[in-house]
Amino acid sequence: MKPLGDKPKITCIVDNVVQSGSRLWGEHGLAFLVEIGDRRVLFDTGQSGAVLLHNLAVLGVDPATTTWYGKGRVGPPTHTGTTRRWSSREPQG
Repeated sequence: MKPLGDKPKITCIVDNVVQSGSRLWGEHGLAFLVEIGDRRVLFDTGQSGAVLLHNLAVLGVDPATTTWYGKGRVGPPTHTGTTRRWSSREPQG
């Protein structure tokens, strides 16, 4: 496998702990944005679409710019609660 060359940047988008005074929202769940070069991967989607989309907007990330999403595990909606909505979005060309 050929190495990607770029160092990954990992940003927590959804978590149940948020710093006081932060504009980010928290909820029980988890979502990370992994950026490698020009690739953006949303890893897990948190529990609710509202918190995920709010936090992406606060961080200046357009959801349409993610090239792929992955699930950490199949199971609790705290990791994959918005997967159905996310995977049914219009494909990006």
